[in-house]
Amino acid sequence: MSVIKNLLFSRDQFSLDIPYWELPDTGISLIKGVSGSGKTTLLNILLGLEPLSSFQWLFKKKDLAKQSTANRHIGVVFQNLCLFPHMSGLENIKFAAQARGASLKGKNFDFLNKTFHLDKFFLKKVGLLSGGEAQRIALARALITRPKILFLDEAFSSLDSELRQESRDLIKICSKEWNIPVLMISHDKEDSKISQQQFILKEVGGGIRQIFKI
Repeated sequence: MSVIKNLLFSRDQFSLDIPYWELPDTGISLIKGVSGSGKTTLLNILLGLEPLSSFQWLFKKKDLAKQSTANRHIGVVFQNLCLFPHMSGLENIKFAAQARGASLKGKNFDFLNKTFHLDKFFLKKVGLLSGGEAQRIALARALITRPKILFLDEAFSSLDSELRQESRDLIKICSKEWNIPVLMISHDKEDSKISQQQFILKEVGGGIRQIFKI
């Protein structure tokens, strides 16, 4: 388990109060909650994109909350994928690899290329990729350096049902093969079926949101 302690975040009339949260360090976990409950804000705090120093995140004997965003080594795919449109799919993946001093000449890329069938489309510019192809590039970019954790923030919501299932299958394969814990935000009932643990963020009064195990 990884453990998050004393996470308190407030802005205007919005507050997140998570005194203690045990998060599985294997498999796929899912966070639910109504719109505005703070799911994306929570992920941004854990990523280090929303600065917050007054909490602990103990993961494999290290406090990730005290580390920089880069040193937390978290892979992430957002709803809009955030691919660089002026680059090819391969260049997007290479950019992420080089940012951590890695290359595409190794087992990581070979595994992703084989699993995602990237070589069929990775030379295309991002604007020419289909929705499913762009999704695979985004997932490969997030996974190329074998991150400690993978975050998915409504990452499959723009896909049709067939491509969503395809993406779920790919995530299950990578999580199991590389033992990478996955934390998903999703409202899709089908995503719930692949998760080993589910949580819900909800308001407990006074604009305060807390997280609960389902």
